[in-house]
Amino acid sequence: VVVGRDGTVTARELDHKSETQIGRLTLAQFTNPAGLEPLGHNLLGATQASGQPMVVQPGVDSTGAIQQGFLEMSNVTAVDEMIDLINTQRAYEMGTRVIQAADQMLGSAAQLR
Repeated sequence: VVVGRDGTVTARELDHKSETQIGRLTLAQFTNPAGLEPLGHNLLGATQASGQPMVVQPGVDSTGAIQQGFLEMSNVTAVDEMIDLINTQRAYEMGTRVIQAADQMLGSAAQLR
């Protein structure tokens, strides 16, 4: 079985030398991909927020192409994300310390009255 960049699926039987087209893969685009509903197991479902799917042919009009035998990699760098997470955690800790100090000062001020 061979999948072409345009989504064409062809197969060759063992006793035949010619290839036969057995199908075609298509892609779906949404006006608001963030509105898709996670269904689990890397599946997403259309919602009113995402809009209706627009079925497009792979590789046409700036749509993505299909590549057989490739693994899609992550679009984030794990090290950068960990650094951002550590920075966010430190900022949160500093914020809680400021709130604790303000609370102690208000407690002390209340006892002076």
